Amino acid sequence: MVTAPIRRSTELGLQVYLTKGAEHCGSAPFVCPICPFLLLPGDPDYPQGMEPFSQYHDDLFNRDFAPETKLRYWQVVITYRRWLGDRSPDIAAAKEFLAWLSTRGYRPRSILLYYHALRLFFDFLGQPLKLKLRKPKELPPYHDQSDVEQLIAQAERGLRGQRPWQKQRNKTLILTLACTGAS
Repeated sequence: MVTAPIRRSTELGLQVYLTKGAEHCGSAPFVCPICPFLLLPGDPDYPQGMEPFSQYHDDLFNRDFAPETKLRYWQVVITYRRWLGDRSPDIAAAKEFLAWLSTRGYRPRSILLYYHALRLFFDFLGQPLKLKLRKPKELPPYHDQSDVEQLIAQAERGLRGQRPWQKQRNKTLILTLACTGAS
């Protein structure tokens, strides 16, 4: 097996190497062994005849985003590309893709991430993707009565060397936080 360096180093500082040989697509490169979600020429899922994806890849990785964000957004675009099949990317297909994610049981936060990544991709294509997706509201974590009772019991026992007034102060603080919902 022969290895040959590709275009450039990744944003993570790793030099990416492709392997090529007779067991793959002739002498053409295939999927990167370090970052298997990166599609490269010779990969059967590489967007042949669909230059927007490869152009967007270059644009995305030249942006001033965190490396993890760049890789995650690229993963989203590749997932969308694979879902598209032979169709060309358009707004209607993107909306259908997001609806498909919902039917597959993706959480609202995940769908929101996919939306943001696809919105950036379609902005690059000059087709604004506008949807009204709301960030899901989550209730803050709460402590049930048994948790509060355990904290109060610990405060009453106190720590080694604590004086009675310190134990009472700690118990009062726990009750104040629990009753006002501040914790």
